[in-house]
Amino acid sequence: MWSSARDILETGVIQRREKMRTNGITAAAFGVIALAVLLGAMPVAAQGELLSLFTFDESSGNPANSVSGVSGGTLTTNRTDSAMPMYVAGQVGNALQFSRSGAAENWVDCTTGGFPKTGAANGWSTGTISLWIKSGDTTNLGGILGAMNLGSHEAFILTTNNAVGTAANSIRLFVRTNNGSDDNYGLNFPTGSPALDNQWHHLLITWDIASNNSSNGGDAKIYIDGGDALAFTRNAYAASSSSSFNAWTYPVRIGGIGRSDTTADMTGLDGALDDVSVWNERLTATQAKAIYNLAVDSLNYGIADADTLFGIFAAGAGAQGDTSDGKTWQYVTGLSGDAGSVVNHTALILDGSGNGVQIIPEPATMALLAIGGVLTLIRRKRK
Repeated sequence: MWSSARDILETGVIQRREKMRTNGITAAAFGVIALAVLLGAMPVAAQGELLSLFTFDESSGNPANSVSGVSGGTLTTNRTDSAMPMYVAGQVGNALQFSRSGAAENWVDCTTGGFPKTGAANGWSTGTISLWIKSGDTTNLGGILGAMNLGSHEAFILTTNNAVGTAANSIRLFVRTNNGSDDNYGLNFPTGSPALDNQWHHLLITWDIASNNSSNGGDAKIYIDGGDALAFTRNAYAASSSSSFNAWTYPVRIGGIGRSDTTADMTGLDGALDDVSVWNERLTATQAKAIYNLAVDSLNYGIADADTLFGIFAAGAGAQGDTSDGKTWQYVTGLSGDAGSVVNHTALILDGSGNGVQIIPEPATMALLAIGGVLTLIRRKRK
């Protein structure tokens, strides 16, 4: 069928070209249109690295997970006034606003299935968390997301202003794969005031437990608003004997920390979160910058669209796919600009050689461009 379609298109292009040659005009623009039609059916290679995504784009009810087959969340509270997290305007679509009153708080219960892990023994030894945060609390401990069992078993905790070994106005990552004597690392990233100034900021945290040692903290990195990776201070925990996580014992929370003691524990976040995602690979500095730039650009793309564009780029030459706004993107070369930058709201550079992805113009737009080119040639010929 495709050979017949190709023959029909090529025949049409040839006929148009011969006809237009009589007027001394080239028809290269029509060839571009035919090529775009032929490429339209090419699939995008699946990525499979995005494990969980809470966009919080609902306006009411419990938040869903955008990754097929992964558990959604349940809005939960232990506040005496029963106040639940509230949907508010976010960086991309809606977000969830969390609050606490004294030792009481509210959060999203993601269950033990909301943040799946892959690999041996449900390992999550290499990964990335990406999210947007808006909080003005620079002093109180605030759980962004995590789960733990007090003093034993697996733990993964991402907090603001952790009182353990760090000053205020910081972000802390704590990882423990299986038991209390097997701590991987606790890392403190002093972020400075911009991260917690009650404005939206993007955080992207990566780690690799397999490379853990006494100094590199699993080669963990944190990027804020697509900037350079920040340095960290490491707590004196022993290196793990295993890079594989046990299965979660307690539900993971967003806006708090899931733990064996489910009573008020003063670990709730006072702030808002948007587009919380988890990956089973380390995203790069270029991807961190791209996620930030896609969201603040007029495109206003979230993680789901960023993942689509990363997939097109990974598939290479000839690959294309659609974003949530109906635009079709394709792999391209020869772009000018910095890696991770959005160019003219129509292209994204994803390496240092000018390779990336770009929007394919709508057929009507392409036709107008072709007509414009023809008219230009006619004017030149008349001169």
